[in-house]
Amino acid sequence: HLDFVRAQLEGDFILIGATLNGSLDMETARIEEGLFFQEVKGNITSFELTDASAGVLRDDVESWTHVKRYFLKGFRYDRLDGDMRVHERIDWLRGKHDPPLPGHKEHADTPRQFAPQPYTWLANVLRREGRRQGAAEVRFEREKRLAEVAYDRVRHERPTGDWRDLRL
Repeated sequence: HLDFVRAQLEGDFILIGATLNGSLDMETARIEEGLFFQEVKGNITSFELTDASAGVLRDDVESWTHVKRYFLKGFRYDRLDGDMRVHERIDWLRGKHDPPLPGHKEHADTPRQFAPQPYTWLANVLRREGRRQGAAEVRFEREKRLAEVAYDRVRHERPTGDWRDLRL
C-alpha cells in the first residue's frame, strides 16, 4: 500500500514504467506539477484520487487497465498531456468506481450512484485546450449517465403510496 494521503508535492509525481501491486492512495494530494502514470503494470487493487489535484495529468490507456478500482470524485488537473483520444477518456471515466445506490449491496449488477464532477472537469479542460468537439462529447456522456442513474433510482425504489404516485 502506497499512502500519499494529503501529500503536498512541489514537483512531479512520476510513475513511469513502474510495477505496482496493492493500492495507491492519493486522496486530497496536491501535486504542483505533473502526475505521470504511464507504462504502469501490475495488480493495482485501487487508486484513490478523490479530491486530489495536479498541474498536468499525463497517462495512458494501458496503465489504467491494471487498476481494478479507481476513484476520481473531485480529482482536478489543469491540463492533459498524452495520446488518449476523447472516447478513451470517456471510457476512463466510465471505468471509475461509483458507490452503490443507498440500500443496495455491492455486486456486479448493483445500481450505482453517479458523480458528474469528473465529466464536468474533463469537459472544461478540453474546452480550455480548444477541443470543443471533445468537450461536447464528454458533456453529452455526462447527461446520458445522469439520465441512466435517475432511471435506475426510480426503477429500484419501492413505491410507498398509491401506484398513481409512481407516475409523478
